[in-house]
Amino acid sequence: MQTETITVTIWSEKYSLRANWADAASPIEQRAYECRCDVECDHECWVPTMYQVADFDHSPRRAMRETLRVAVQMGGDDPGDPEIVVEIDEALSAIEGGC
Repeated sequence: MQTETITVTIWSEKYSLRANWADAASPIEQRAYECRCDVECDHECWVPTMYQVADFDHSPRRAMRETLRVAVQMGGDDPGDPEIVVEIDEALSAIEGGC
């Protein structure tokens, strides 16, 4: 299996992850939509996360849920807020497969 990318749009922002979801040791990368290159560029910038596919039992949906949970926390909100949980669940429903 090859590297696959999953993307969700929530709160008017895109979040993308890519990995070889069949390979437990595959690192998970996140797309940086605001490129961190030192020069202006038009390529896709992917940055490593601290996670591997095995951390989420090969589930892209679980990996994305954690990504969104961290984004909520970094924004100063409570990821356990019932409204936020519903918004995340709705965004994740667009991802096929996984738990």
